[in-house]
Amino acid sequence: DTSSSSSSSSSSSPSSSFSFCSCFSWHPRITYQQGVSALDLVWSDVAGPLSPSLQHGNKYAVLFMDNYTEVRWVYYIKRKSDVAAAFTLFCRDVKQWGTVNRIRTDNGGEYTGAAFKQVEVDEVVAHEWNAPRTSQQMGKAERSWLTLKEMVRAALMHAELPDAAWERAMATAVYTRNRLPTSRHPRTTPMQSLTGKRSTHKHFKIFGALAYPHDKRYRKALAPTSEVGIFMGYDGSGYVIWICLLYTSPSPRDS
Repeated sequence: DTSSSSSSSSSSSPSSSFSFCSCFSWHPRITYQQGVSALDLVWSDVAGPLSPSLQHGNKYAVLFMDNYTEVRWVYYIKRKSDVAAAFTLFCRDVKQWGTVNRIRTDNGGEYTGAAFKQVEVDEVVAHEWNAPRTSQQMGKAERSWLTLKEMVRAALMHAELPDAAWERAMATAVYTRNRLPTSRHPRTTPMQSLTGKRSTHKHFKIFGALAYPHDKRYRKALAPTSEVGIFMGYDGSGYVIWICLLYTSPSPRDS
């Protein structure tokens, strides 16, 4: 009995190991053609949900990143279903520099829905997806989010502002990152690579610093000429100031 049991176990061992190994199969590594010019390939990814922002109550942020120049655009939305509308706005915003040829995303529902597919048809954009459960194929977008989130976290902590101010902090982080050299472009900046215009840092300010914007509403001789505010980023050629204290002149009865 002992010999028969040992022989049966030894004979069944190779077959069981073979059946276990046969469950696996080799798959070719998926490779993508990298962008050869500006806007040839754009990465996109969504972050959130976050605390409702102070300004518009947005809970999500969608990133679009050009693979060639590494310029980043971030749009703020209330729901993931608004990604399609953000993509439409992005395609219109970058028309002055060219057209988007390909976009690479994960398999999230916000990118596979009918609304997003319709934008692809309207804008004539080819869509590339990463393989399921392989976030490493979205490494460029993931690393970009990691950098931006660290900048936002540091800015909010330094300025002692609530988490709800993340939208303005994120916009400032994106603006700053686009105008700093990268490992791929050490002698230039992403915005300079895209627009051909040299970036300047002379107008950079510290996020959360006290600001005193000039207010022309006060016409009296001894009235204050500015208000106390907090620097909250950039908007076009100007600054965004959050007014936290409005000075009012005392009435004659108080004198």
